[in-house]
Amino acid sequence: MINAAEITMSTSVIPRRNERRHNPRYTFTADAEIVDTKSGTRMTAHTLDFGRGGCYVDMFNPLPEDTVVKLRLTKWQQTLETQAKVVYSAVGMGMGLMFGTLNAAQRAIVESWLIQLTGVEPC
Repeated sequence: MINAAEITMSTSVIPRRNERRHNPRYTFTADAEIVDTKSGTRMTAHTLDFGRGGCYVDMFNPLPEDTVVKLRLTKWQQTLETQAKVVYSAVGMGMGLMFGTLNAAQRAIVESWLIQLTGVEPC
């Protein structure tokens, strides 16, 4: 299990004015379950987009930036469970989540979903 200190990166999942993502994003609707690792608060939502490094979750009351969460995404009879960090939060809109370190099984699910979204196998 990773902790908040291990989920660090200078880039954001959701670009701010001068920031750019390192990975392309694709429109992607999946069921999302988010659990705040500190408070244990559990919430459900849906993703709006998805990429190799994270996703954007549509929700009216998102968690604050830098919150570490347990994330469960379900799509196409597959479930991705990982820790993530809130890197962008906008009340009434949603939050951008950056995935923590993914193990081989988690990476395989991400790559499978990206292949289904793009029709292109990774190099």
